Amino acid sequence: MTYQTLLQICAKLPPAKCGVGDFANNLAEVIGDRLVVKNYAIDQLQDKSNRERSRILVQEIDRSCSGAPTLLLHFSGYSYARWGLCYWLLDALEQFLNAEKSSKLITVFHELWATGPVTSSAFWVNGLQRRIAKRLYALSHHRRFSRVKSLHEVNQELRRPLDYVDDTVSVMPVFSSLGECQDPTAWSSRKPEMVLILPPSLGSTNAKTFWDEWDSVCNLLQVKVTHVIGRVTTLPKDSRIVDHGFVTAEFAHELLCQVRYSLFQYFPGYYAKSSIFAALAAHGIPVMTVGSVGSELDGLVCGVNYLSASRKNVSDDWLQQVGSRLFDWYQSHDRECYAASIVRLASTMQGQSSCG
Repeated sequence: MTYQTLLQICAKLPPAKCGVGDFANNLAEVIGDRLVVKNYAIDQLQDKSNRERSRILVQEIDRSCSGAPTLLLHFSGYSYARWGLCYWLLDALEQFLNAEKSSKLITVFHELWATGPVTSSAFWVNGLQRRIAKRLYALSHHRRFSRVKSLHEVNQELRRPLDYVDDTVSVMPVFSSLGECQDPTAWSSRKPEMVLILPPSLGSTNAKTFWDEWDSVCNLLQVKVTHVIGRVTTLPKDSRIVDHGFVTAEFAHELLCQVRYSLFQYFPGYYAKSSIFAALAAHGIPVMTVGSVGSELDGLVCGVNYLSASRKNVSDDWLQQVGSRLFDWYQSHDRECYAASIVRLASTMQGQSSCG
């Protein structure tokens, strides 16, 4: 059997610290027994001009893949160019696809375009980033979004009904890059401890609100130990905090299997595209959010699948139920489900050929 080739293109790959790179690496591991998977990281071209980048990328695709590969692009504009203006990337993909008519492009839109106040650069490049996203959408043979709101935003930009979808479009939240549980550890067997993955550093925006909520929740639930994962510049000087820094995925998995609670400062409307949230969900850990409540478009409901940290009547029984429901929500897009969907897409587009 000769398997077709899937070439993943992303900004960075491990050992570089990059959530999207970790996601791509994990995906390759799962589907490697069904497709020939090769990865290419764009950061190898960071010292090149845009024209050189385009030329080298086309050459690398030709060199690394015999025949007509399916390309899987993990897209987040800022990862590929300053201000997210990655015209060079689109030029390279367009050139290759025009030359290799039988090759197909699957684009996972991890990000679309930035927004911000008039004082920010995001405001001034927003229009250009929208054009880039629309051009990439047109160039792709299949488009995947991590959250429903992203689909709505693209459809609005293309002047379609917000919920328009066809066979070339899909929505699937990201999976955990820090392992998964087949069966979450029983609540009674978990330690009454908390885990924070990349919490805000002291002095950063809204840091005081986060750490005030953390202190309040710890007092309410009598949490004596809080594990911090990820390199955080400054943390409160508190004996309850254990700073682990960067850890291996295996270490994080073991820790997430053992603790009960987590606090997360991230807009809930973006949870579906967050690998951190996916990791917590994959281990059945109830998430308490600091900040505003998001939409319910991705099947996540405040009070059902996650809780607001500002509630003062949170009980262990309620948190246990929330963690269980969050785990159930995750099962439809775990690593195997996500990988199987990519294999189906690639096989539908290219098919597999057999020999001898």
